[in-house]
Amino acid sequence: MPTAPRPATRDSRHMRRFELMDTDGNGTLEESDYTRIADRLVAASGAAEDAPEAEEVRRHYLTLWRTLRAKGDVDLDGKVTPEEYRASVVQSFVDGDGYDQLMTPLAQAVVALFDDDGDDALTHDQYLAMTGALGLEPDSAAEAHGIMADEDGKVPARQFLEALREFYVAPAPGPAGSVLFGSPGSPGSSGSSGSL
Repeated sequence: MPTAPRPATRDSRHMRRFELMDTDGNGTLEESDYTRIADRLVAASGAAEDAPEAEEVRRHYLTLWRTLRAKGDVDLDGKVTPEEYRASVVQSFVDGDGYDQLMTPLAQAVVALFDDDGDDALTHDQYLAMTGALGLEPDSAAEAHGIMADEDGKVPARQFLEALREFYVAPAPGPAGSVLFGSPGSPGSSGSSGSL
């Protein structure tokens, strides 16, 4: 049974995203974090390294990094600190229209990478493979899957996209958006992860 929604504040959700995206655990985001996330997703999907779906995911992650760096790296050191990340996400996704331009196509590309039968939905195994590559613990992933799954036990792409938008943008997301990536500081953060 799902637990109470978490993390509660938009800021804490954004910091959870930062923790998951900091794949080497050095406390900053760099281009290598984004390429590592994309590579983990491709490997977990079972797609060929040069498959069009794999290339699309890599392209979107690089675009996301370049945009984040351009807007967030205020000291121009090639790294984005938690404070820079927080400000960039709010400016781009919450106050601006960057979510639709960056995150929606990225999320659609990631779902397409794992949706090997093309039914626009992810099975339990596909969803856990995807979220595992993103660094989410299986229990947290299963909780989110349970909230979003339809009567066939699949997570429709539209449901995942809605939960992802809520996670990033909504002041008070629904149950799926609240638990989509677990809680700040939960297992799977910093050093062994990656994220959308």
